[in-house]
Amino acid sequence: MPETKLISTTTTKTVDGSDITIYSFYDPKDTGHLLSALIADIPETIDGAAFIEGELAMRFQHTNYAAHLDFIVNGDGELLVISHDSAFPANIYSIEQLTGELQIYGPYSSQSLVFDGILKYCTYTPIVLAGDFTLSMWIKPTLSNNNPLWGEVGNSHWTRLTTLSSVTLKWNVATTLVALGQSFVLGEWEMFTITRIGSAVKIYKGDTEVGSVTKSDTFTPNTFGIKNRDGATPNYHSGNMDAVTIWNSGFVPAEVTELKGPDNRPIDPNTHSKVANLTNHWRMGEDDDISSITDLVGSNHATPVNMLATDIVYDTAA
Repeated sequence: MPETKLISTTTTKTVDGSDITIYSFYDPKDTGHLLSALIADIPETIDGAAFIEGELAMRFQHTNYAAHLDFIVNGDGELLVISHDSAFPANIYSIEQLTGELQIYGPYSSQSLVFDGILKYCTYTPIVLAGDFTLSMWIKPTLSNNNPLWGEVGNSHWTRLTTLSSVTLKWNVATTLVALGQSFVLGEWEMFTITRIGSAVKIYKGDTEVGSVTKSDTFTPNTFGIKNRDGATPNYHSGNMDAVTIWNSGFVPAEVTELKGPDNRPIDPNTHSKVANLTNHWRMGEDDDISSITDLVGSNHATPVNMLATDIVYDTAA
């Protein structure tokens, strides 16, 4: 997870004369807003909570949420949360006490793109996947069938959750249905990954292989969230997408596990051992307004169709 960057430091006095230092950071999940930490070396009370001498107290005050989080770090370096406003998204931050300095980290992914299952999808320049590859995204489905993930404007190429326990691969017209050994769950985040080495295709739920098939057809997606049906009403994805990546290498199981990270959340793909094979990377929110979803690697930016600014949400696999 990226470390938040210190912007400024200011020392002021409390009403009883104690020094309080205000540290301001950019919020890593909400560009343009500040996350300020008020640190008192020997505090007396914060919101009525009493502390003992020698404990480090901090208040996070967020300029966007108008909310705060109070905590202390005791002499053993243990983090103790005292209180926080319900509006403060406290669960998406971690704080570590290292070598006597407090370091604040935000999650790699904190926003996602939500699709309504009716009309919303994204388009981008077609990507030709003819050899080995890995496709990965985090999804939270809210519809139990016909959830297209990768697709194209025509009807020759798409990958979708046909049901929560089956996947259909239509690559270069040829269609294959793969039954999954585990089902995805409505309303729950999980990583969905497809790898191909030679003609051996494997499908993963999280880092567990749940299906496989032999398929050497070229796959050429250029959409997220839509499957056309030869002039009939298209299928649309219902739910969230986050942390979408494409790699020009077929991952072995250990490399799929590395994508997931040790705490069941998306990693920064730039830290992956196969980063040299990363060809496309859409964070699906953090770097974007609703006019364009940024491809941080391949510059193949996705264009949202029928989507609103409110479709970028603080609902994330992180």
